[in-house]
Amino acid sequence: MGAGDWSAANGGASRTGSVLREVISALRLAAFHAWRTVRADAVCSRVLPLLAASLVIVLSLSIWAEMDAPAFVAHHFDLSRDRSLAEIYGYVLSGTTALLLLGAWRRWGAPLYLAFSLLFAFALVDDAFSYHENMARHVLKPLFDLPRLPGLRLQDTGELLAWALAAFVLAIPAALALLRPATNKLAACILLAIPAALLAGFAIGADMVHGLADGYRMKIAAGLIEDGGELCALALAATFSLIALRSPLSTGGTAGGRAQDAHAQRGIAGRPTHDPLRPPA
Repeated sequence: MGAGDWSAANGGASRTGSVLREVISALRLAAFHAWRTVRADAVCSRVLPLLAASLVIVLSLSIWAEMDAPAFVAHHFDLSRDRSLAEIYGYVLSGTTALLLLGAWRRWGAPLYLAFSLLFAFALVDDAFSYHENMARHVLKPLFDLPRLPGLRLQDTGELLAWALAAFVLAIPAALALLRPATNKLAACILLAIPAALLAGFAIGADMVHGLADGYRMKIAAGLIEDGGELCALALAATFSLIALRSPLSTGGTAGGRAQDAHAQRGIAGRPTHDPLRPPA
């Protein structure tokens, strides 16, 4: 390896290390901000235990519904049944998350919150109206000669393509938000991207496993993991969106956004704000 190649390799490794350190620092900042907000903010400290309790109750009833449960429980808390109470609970979580993030965007002026609000609004539409299933079955399969991917059904290929199309559309406001000036963009993005990534993992990955599961018991277990995992991810998203609304980890980089943040720091003494906010050494 020549001197130039060695220098280029070292430069690439240095840039990678710098990016990794920045991501880890942002992750620590996001975690510290979330922990501090939950401890200090009266609304969060009251609402979040109720959210956790409701999640445990719904998941417990959904597991019971797959066993020898009374007819009411088996019917209304079957996660695989459309418009069941358990599924409606998921609608409430995704809709609440979208509204809270919309409020955070209006309050703090950070466009990143609007981008994530649109993402969770789409999650609500997908859950309520089966976007990816209907898009694959009624639009993509009739119009295109879709290939059958190894180990997957033709329907799965269409659903993956439907997800990809939705991701492309949703990536546009996200990219625009990341280009706009705002404080602590990376930390705020990480805080909300974690539940979004978990939701996508359960909705796409676990859904594929569920479709390929063999045997009644395996299908039941895979369905509970898929749908229960989605509810947990949505509950986490609702938690972080409430934190975003109550405490400005990120604010718009415009003069208006900075003024809002300064007003917040004067008006909510004792509640954590993004500046000065540093994770403990």
